[in-house]
Amino acid sequence: MGLPPVEAALAGNQIIGYTGEGGNEYWKKPLFTKINSGEINRFVKTVIERIHKDNYKKNYSKKQLISLKKKFSKVNEIKNIQRFLKLI
Repeated sequence: MGLPPVEAALAGNQIIGYTGEGGNEYWKKPLFTKINSGEINRFVKTVIERIHKDNYKKNYSKKQLISLKKKFSKVNEIKNIQRFLKLI
């Protein structure tokens, strides 16, 4: 499960990197910036740009955080596991 990026976002960080494909469902701007695998130069440039940007807080999306908290809540994770177990 690709939850470390979600956990990092919920801790108030912007996430820059590869989605691992599984992250495509929640990898949305402004909290998440997708960098394809192997795009090292783009990754470094993006990180440096973000470090120098003064308006990070303006891009911070509380609505997006609330949505992530609901989607990956303990209750929803238990429901997903129960649904999966019914399939096998």
